[in-house]
Amino acid sequence: MAREPVAGDAPAGRAEPFAAEAVRIIERWRARRFRSHDPYDGLETRLVPNAARLPRPVRLALVQLHKRSPVNLRRAFRVPPARNAYAEGLFASAGLRLWADGHGERLLEAAGECLAWLEAARIRGGWAYPFDVQTKTFFYPKSTPNVVSTAFAARAFTDAARLAGEAAGATMATEAARFCVDELLVGEAGRTWFGYLPGDRGLIHNANLLAARLCAEAGRLTGDDALVRIGFDAARTTLADQRPDGAFRYGMGPRLAWIDGHHTGFVVECLADLAAAGFDDATAPLERAASFYARELFTDDGAPRPSPGREHPADAIAAAQGIETFAVLGDAGRAERIAAWARANLRMPGGSYAFQRGRFHRKSVPYARWSDAPMAVALARLAEALRARP
Repeated sequence: MAREPVAGDAPAGRAEPFAAEAVRIIERWRARRFRSHDPYDGLETRLVPNAARLPRPVRLALVQLHKRSPVNLRRAFRVPPARNAYAEGLFASAGLRLWADGHGERLLEAAGECLAWLEAARIRGGWAYPFDVQTKTFFYPKSTPNVVSTAFAARAFTDAARLAGEAAGATMATEAARFCVDELLVGEAGRTWFGYLPGDRGLIHNANLLAARLCAEAGRLTGDDALVRIGFDAARTTLADQRPDGAFRYGMGPRLAWIDGHHTGFVVECLADLAAAGFDDATAPLERAASFYARELFTDDGAPRPSPGREHPADAIAAAQGIETFAVLGDAGRAERIAAWARANLRMPGGSYAFQRGRFHRKSVPYARWSDAPMAVALARLAEALRARP
C-alpha cells in the first residue's frame, strides 16, 4: 500500500513512475493500432447473422457470456477487435497531458492519430460505440451516437485546444456540445437535462453531467456564455436529486436507483470540473459527494467497491476513475493508494490491467475502453497532481 507523503519526499520524483506507466500503456495500444475487444461487444459475433435481431433475452445472454467469462471467448465466437471512440478520446487526452508534461513528441503523435480517427468517425457531431449495445437497461445500434462516447471523445479536443493550442480542437468540441444540445437536451416541468441517446428522455446523472461539463468547457473555450449556461442548468437538475448522505443514484426511476463506484466517480469529477468552470452551485454538493465516494466506495487500502457495502468484483475502470477523481480533487495520497492496489491486484505480466478481480478469480481480458485507456489518463493525472504539490 502506498504511504502518505512525509517531509522530505520529492513529489516530482514520485510522479515519474506513474507517468512512465501511462506512456507504456499508450505505446502498447498504439502498436495494436488501438484496436480492442470490449466487455459489451458480444453482439458483433460473426457466428450468428444479425445477432442484434435476436430476442432481447438472447441478446443479453450473449453479451453477458462474453462480459462475465474469465477467459476471452471472442476468437471462438469470431468477434473482431475494433477502435472505440471512448477509448480513443481517453488515449488522446492521456497522450496530450504526458506530452505537455515533457514526455516526448511521440505522445503528441499518438494523440494526433487518435484525434484524426475521431474526427473521421463522427456521427452528426457525436460519437457511437463500434458495436450494437445491449445492457440491462438499453438496446441501441452502433449507428447511434451516445452521450458518454461523445463526452469523452470531445474532451480530447478540449484538451488539444488547451494543452497544444489546437484551434480546431475548440471547434470540434463545440460541435459535439451542439450535438448534445440539439439531439439530447430534454426539458420538462421547468427542468433541463441531457438524455443518453437521441430521443431518450431518461435522466442518468453521470451522463447528464458529462454532457453538462462538455457544454461548460466548450463554451468557456469559445466565449459562448449561452452554451455554458445550458450546461449549468442541466447540472442543477442532477444536484436536486442528491441524497442527504451525498450519494447520487445512477438515475431517476426505480430501475435506475442503484449506486455504483465508477459512475459515482464520473459524477464527482464532473462536479469538480463544473465548479472550476465557475458553477458555484456545485461547491457544497461536491464536498458531500466526494466524502461519500471516498468513504463508501473504496476500502482503506485503495480497493474500489462496486457499490456501498460490497467488495467484489473490483473493476479496473472503477480503480482508474478513483485515481483520476482524487487526483483532480487534490487528494494525491488517496489516489496513490488506489494506484498501488490496482498495480498489485489488476496489472498483468504484459502490462495491461485486468478487467475485474473477484473474490476467487481475475478476469484478465485486456480491454482498452474499460481498463487501459482509463488507467492511462488516471496515471497521467496523478503524475500531474504530484508534480503540482509543493
